[in-house]
Amino acid sequence: MLVPGALLLTGLLFTGCYRYVPVEPSAVGSAENVRVRLRETAAHRLANDYGANITTLNGQFAPLGADSLAVSIRLSRFTDGMSFGDTRQTLVFGRSEILDVSRRELSVGRTALATAGVLAGFAILVSTMVQLGDDNPGAEEPPPPPPAAAQRVFRIPIPLGNR
Repeated sequence: MLVPGALLLTGLLFTGCYRYVPVEPSAVGSAENVRVRLRETAAHRLANDYGANITTLNGQFAPLGADSLAVSIRLSRFTDGMSFGDTRQTLVFGRSEILDVSRRELSVGRTALATAGVLAGFAILVSTMVQLGDDNPGAEEPPPPPPAAAQRVFRIPIPLGNR
């Protein structure tokens, strides 16, 4: 239970750290991580080639000139449950086929929020574990006093003598 929870929190931390900011294609450097939104004509062309109607691509940007650009995407090949490794496929588009290009940037606010969430979750986890291990959890009332010792009265006869 602890390991899957830690993996989930780590995944949330790393996905929350980035955001995509719209930029002009001319402002993007080669091999930068980008998100490209495609027009319907480009999506239909990809559907004919790859069998899926794809309207958004995440990959590395490669400008090819004034009228076209390329996006290098990572593909994973699986057949009968076997992985054949990751490969890169470079897709070329005309500028008219692109709706917009967004650059992937580190988001300081999201990173701080994700880090605070992970730390809060860890603090709650530790607090819960401490309470589960404590045989005497705190209570609102003080514990009752110990039972009173039984009082025995001893009578010691004292001789008074003959007076």
